[in-house]
Amino acid sequence: AGLAPRLAAGGISAAWRADFLAVLSSGNHRRDVADGAERAADGLVPLLADRDARATAHAALDAVATNGRERSWTGAGKRGEALCASWVQQEKDRGYDQEAEELEDDLKVAVRCLPQSLREFLEAYAEPPPHDVESSDVSLDEHTATVYVVLRWLAVIRLVEHLPKNYRGPVSRYLAHTRSLAHVFALCLDWADLHALNSARGAADRWQDAHVSSADYDDEDAVSDLCAHAIYATVTSLPAAVKAWWEDDCPRSSSNAFLKFVQERVGPSFLDGELAAIARTDAAALGGLAVAGSRVSREVTATYVQDECELRVVVRV
Repeated sequence: AGLAPRLAAGGISAAWRADFLAVLSSGNHRRDVADGAERAADGLVPLLADRDARATAHAALDAVATNGRERSWTGAGKRGEALCASWVQQEKDRGYDQEAEELEDDLKVAVRCLPQSLREFLEAYAEPPPHDVESSDVSLDEHTATVYVVLRWLAVIRLVEHLPKNYRGPVSRYLAHTRSLAHVFALCLDWADLHALNSARGAADRWQDAHVSSADYDDEDAVSDLCAHAIYATVTSLPAAVKAWWEDDCPRSSSNAFLKFVQERVGPSFLDGELAAIARTDAAALGGLAVAGSRVSREVTATYVQDECELRVVVRV
């Protein structure tokens, strides 16, 4: 928990940060780090704007996301409480009392699952345009400000991606109310040249990881890759939300390039990951179900055998 203030004060050497990242990637003490980082999350998030501290802060927040433990942050903040109350009241004013109660429950889940600093980042986009800009963002250069937005969005995506299934729905509906995805994607589309990525055969895999923990984003290509990675991560984690954005908010000038990027780049890569996860699953855990797939045909085949009966389902991605 003392990591955040020490990073902010510049009290940790580059060598120590490198050792910390090495230990964290090896898995040693990862849970201890995650427990401390969870308590210090609101202090770590602003450090994503710090060129020297962002890699360590990002790794610590990622440890929280992948910790496998139910999170229980508290405190919505006055602005957040007022904003959420206004969303609930809008539903009541429309005569949707049941929906208002469900939304209220969704918002309570979001408060537990996301730290206040990330919720404030998301909720700023729900303000009437032009949305509020955090004072810490104003003094940042364009590269750093873009990286700061995208890294915070990626922190949200990682947290949502590793939520229990019964929490993902409420948090996704909360995100929809903030309209943050549309704003972040507008920024990412300004930086990520999807036309170039779509036409670059064989070299485009760099955006899948995009060196998210790198401390150096002075290069425009690195920022572009980071933004492309944010699009990739969002599509794979929040496909329904992205589909709604593409249908309602995607600029016409980007619509075809975005669709091609998802179909030809994101889709096959995502399918590879899912098939690899299935391959790692203990066959006994699947019962009589056998799953196979092909990136080339983009088909996934699930076969269930019971006694002399066989049921086969083929899904084309």
